[in-house]
Amino acid sequence: MPASDTPGAALPAATPSASGGQLPLAGADFVLQTMPGGVLALAPNGTVAVLNPAAAALWGVPAAAVLGHAPAQVQPAVLPPELLQALAQPAAPAPAAPLWLPYTRQWIAMRTARAADGQWWVYWDNVTASPPAPQSAWPPQPSPPPTANHLHEHELTQAALRQAEERYRTLFEGMAQGFCVVEVQFDDAQRAVDYRFLVTNPAFEQQTGLYNAVGKSMRALRPGHEPAWFELYGQIALTGESQRFAQVAEQLGRFYEVYAFRVGNPGEHKVAILFSDVSEARRTEEALRESEASYRALFSSIDEGYFLCDVLFDRQGMPIDILYRDANPAATRMVGADYRGRRLFEVDPAYEAYWVEIFGRVAQTGVGERLERYAEPNQKWYDFYISKVGDADSRRVAVVF
Repeated sequence: MPASDTPGAALPAATPSASGGQLPLAGADFVLQTMPGGVLALAPNGTVAVLNPAAAALWGVPAAAVLGHAPAQVQPAVLPPELLQALAQPAAPAPAAPLWLPYTRQWIAMRTARAADGQWWVYWDNVTASPPAPQSAWPPQPSPPPTANHLHEHELTQAALRQAEERYRTLFEGMAQGFCVVEVQFDDAQRAVDYRFLVTNPAFEQQTGLYNAVGKSMRALRPGHEPAWFELYGQIALTGESQRFAQVAEQLGRFYEVYAFRVGNPGEHKVAILFSDVSEARRTEEALRESEASYRALFSSIDEGYFLCDVLFDRQGMPIDILYRDANPAATRMVGADYRGRRLFEVDPAYEAYWVEIFGRVAQTGVGERLERYAEPNQKWYDFYISKVGDADSRRVAVVF
């Protein structure tokens, strides 16, 4: 694999298929070369092990200058400090706001995902509102004829690139996400009616339950597959606009999160698809929603009053007030007002100090208490049980009365 001064040269070229299109030597090569978003992999020691063309173009530095180096060591140093910090700590939450690349004058959004072998995948999506102006400093000017020293460096670069290629092949083949490339098939009216599998990765079968799919069409494997899937991939094949979406596949009995984008020449109607089966997570979400609905029904119908509160403390750790987060209808009826979103002494400054002391003690110790106390502003005695909610650092309590 020859070295090059163009961004993304770390990736091998695809080979022509019998039909004249471009088919990959391996799924890893193909998806990384053709993904519209930037992809890089960070080794456990923090150095860059993989860099695709889109990432190199966003970075603005030749791939050979990046591979094998920690991002902060790459010269020229063109990445902003906040991006370098994010790359140095991939396990931390990715920056929520887009990051500005001053050298290439583009905005990117960043996501990370941990690989099984301790490496990290990093995804850069170009979210620039309009194309950046041409940079006089890029592309670089042609290099002078190589000297003996340059040739030696060239050989070292080739070896580094071969190692990088092997790394990302291993990473890709071991990734948990399913991946495939399909050829969308249209009828005479240019309606997408089917698609044929050209490439799959090892996780494809686990994620779909489809075996030996390469060379077969989706309708041959699952005749009742929903037309909406054909329409989505057909639209991507015709327009070239990538899409992220979540959708159920009834015939496969699964729910998927999908990122799909066109690859190859437009007339080939090829779409690459990265997807994850999130059925279990969806079932958990549904169960939580049902549980919450059941809890809310019980919460709203019981005769006992219920408050969920945060105890507020001063800098010396002394409780000073109570913030009411939630209340059921019975609680509102018993105290004669809706306390939600209000503080105790905001509701009425005449409330006794012992309310704050009791709530603060339970929030700090975690030991529940059953008590009776009189509330002068309400002119009532209350029998109540108060308990801590959450972990040791929580200052939240629940009260039933």
